[in-house]
This record gives sequence, structure tokens and C-alpha cells, in this order.
Amino acid sequence: LPRGPTARAPALARPVEVSCLIFSFAPVDSFGSIALVCKAWARLVVQVLRLNKWKAEQYVQQGLVCMKTSNCPWDSLRLFSRAITVYPRLIEAYFWGAKALFILNYGAAAVQVLQGALRQQPSAVEALKLRACVLYANDNNQCASRLLEDALALAPHDASIHFELGFCYQGLQQFERAIECYSNALRLNYHRTFVVLSNRANCLFGNNRVAEALQDLKASLQISPHYHLALRLRADVNRYLGDEPAAYQDYTTIIEHATDAKVKSDAYSSRAFCYGFMDEDDIERARAVDPTNFEPVQCKAKALVGDGRVAAAIDHVTQWMASNETHKDLARHCVFRGELYAIVFDWEASTRDYEQALATLKRTLLQKSEALLR
Repeated sequence: LPRGPTARAPALARPVEVSCLIFSFAPVDSFGSIALVCKAWARLVVQVLRLNKWKAEQYVQQGLVCMKTSNCPWDSLRLFSRAITVYPRLIEAYFWGAKALFILNYGAAAVQVLQGALRQQPSAVEALKLRACVLYANDNNQCASRLLEDALALAPHDASIHFELGFCYQGLQQFERAIECYSNALRLNYHRTFVVLSNRANCLFGNNRVAEALQDLKASLQISPHYHLALRLRADVNRYLGDEPAAYQDYTTIIEHATDAKVKSDAYSSRAFCYGFMDEDDIERARAVDPTNFEPVQCKAKALVGDGRVAAAIDHVTQWMASNETHKDLARHCVFRGELYAIVFDWEASTRDYEQALATLKRTLLQKSEALLR
């Protein structure tokens, strides 16, 4: 069997009907010779499959190496896609390809990849992991965590299961359980250490263990200095501690290095309030970078409410909503405006917004349920 990436093996597989055709025209006394030829073809097919599996596994390992320090895994995604093309039965290529798509905010595409993996007859553990990822992609962390607990019982030393379970518990705000899962993932050498540390820091901060959270964030940023989630969390912690200059610097670092428009826009929005007052210039920069981002609109509206200008805040939000009527977070926008109307006792308008939010949520849940059934 060839052992390297430059090895070559002829793909001489033949469909069954070709073999039958050969036997139908051959004399009976030649069947033995023909069988030997077919046997040789079969051996070559097995060798090619083994070689392709080996190549696919190499592509996956290369992709995982790329993801060790990067949170923009386009190169990794290409390698995982190549692995799937070379050997479509390699489930881990689908799993990590979906993870890369989640990181890049292509959630729907990630779910399609996971569903494709489920059609490849995965093992019991792999199937549980894949189904759990589909569930938490559809905001069902509770059911996802149950599946991952089942997977963990079958494969207690799989670092990725500990990480995914920690992610679910974090989403459920069960921080102590999440911290335990993340700690286990680190102990088992989960390859994206900087992400585990940042996520654990988030849970530690949620449990008011601020000093430990800062230690994890420092370690995370030593591995990946521009990881925006760690920088944003450290900025939030520093603001909580009253260290506005440090928070301002972390937001600035995100702005200087982020490639995602929403990430950069969110950083501008947060930096605008670092020193207690609203920096209008940063709010306008946030809107210019990503006109579809609601964060700067919401921040400015809250500042207007703080100044007693509730009507101006409502007008500000309404104008933005009028130009973003099909936004995926429409329910959230309606709820926020409904709260603004409630401040000025406009109950009719407030109720109308809440009803629209409920109708939007029902449609979204129906669409997600249909996607799960597919």
C-alpha cells in the first residue's frame, strides 16, 4: 500500500454489470482466469480506498492544525471539503467542516453538512455528536446536552464531546457544569485551546470568579492575540472593574484586526460608551461598517432614553426597522421597540410590537422544526 501524499494507485474499479458482461461472453473453461482478474481489480479498489482514506485523514489533520490559533478558518474549511471529496465516509471531516462553517457564521450551511454526515452511516458516538450539533444550531441546548451526555458515556476520553457539552451548558447558563466540561476538554488536549480558555473565562466571570477569568483570558490571547471574543470579554471585565482605558484598548484591537463587519461594528458600539457618555462618532462608524447591525441603533436609543428623549429613541429605531424589514432578528427589534413604547404608556403600540415579535418567533420555530425533520 502506498504510504505518502505523492503515492499513486490506479483506480481500476469496474461496475458489477461489466464483470457479468465479461462472464457472459467467455467460455466456461475461462471462468477461473476471469475470476483472478476480477479479484485483482477488487484488491486494487481496496488499495485505492485505503489510500484515499489516508489522504482524507491527512487533510483533516492539516485543517485542525490551522484551527489551533485561527478563528477565521477558511483554509481549514477548504481542507475539510477536500477530505470529504476524497473519502466521503470520513465523518470527522464533516464534523469539523461544520464547525468551521459555524465559526464563519454560515449556520444553515453547517447544518446541511451535518445532515450529510448522518447519511454516511456514522458510528453511535459520531451520530450522537452530529445530532447534538444540529440541535444546538437550532437553539435547543437542553436536548443537545442530553445527546452529548450519552455520547460521553460511550467515549469519555473524546475531548470534542467535553467541549460541545460545555458549550451547551454555557448556553443554558449552567456555568459550574460548563466549567467542568471545559476543564476536561483542556485536560484531554482539545486542539482549539484558546477557544476553550475564553469560553471557560466567560463562565468564570458569570460566576463572579473575576481573577480566574482574567487568567484564562490572558492565556487565550497569548495563543491567539486577536481572538475577538476573548478581547471583547476582557474589555467587559475591565469595564466591570472600572478600568476604562484597558477596555477601550481591547475594543480598538478588535476594530483594527476584525475581518467580520458585524464584529467590528459591535466593537465600535461598545467602545462608544467606554467612558460613560456616548461617542457619536463611534456610533456612526458602527453603522457605516455594518448598516444591518442593530447593536449601534439600540445603543443610541438607550442613550436617548437616558437623556429623557424617548420619542426620539422610538423614531430612531423605527427608521432603522423600516429599512431592515426582513432582518433575521426582527422579533428582537420588535420587543425592544415595544419596551420603548411602554415607557411612554403607549400600550396599543407596545402590544402590537409584542404580537409581531411572537408571530415572527412562531414562524422561525416552524422553519427550524421543518429543517430538523428534513
